[in-house]
Amino acid sequence: MSLFIELRRRNVFRIAGIYAVVGWVLMQVAGTLEASLNLPEWFDSVITAGLLIGYPIALLLSWVFEMTPEGVKRTEDLPNDTESPAAENNAHLWSQTFDRKLTTENIFAVQGDMISAIA
Repeated sequence: MSLFIELRRRNVFRIAGIYAVVGWVLMQVAGTLEASLNLPEWFDSVITAGLLIGYPIALLLSWVFEMTPEGVKRTEDLPNDTESPAAENNAHLWSQTFDRKLTTENIFAVQGDMISAIA
């Protein structure tokens, strides 16, 4: 499995983007607070250093752990293709299609069929 696919699966890119946006917002707030509250000149530097130190830590934690409905859990490795139940017939686990016209009357019936096929 390639590194790029594994990074995507473990949500490392998502965490990196969220961290960048939140970091940018925090820097804007820090700049505003420094000017309005007459904070020392080094205040921005401390915030920037904290964000830069926290960035690799956040990426490492996003690689090792994932958020689930049950809470934070350790990310498990995917099995090799030879261990996958779909590897025997070279089919994908999610390859079944449900070609039906969706209407407001049958959308829940299609959902029920999909759940039955998965379970």
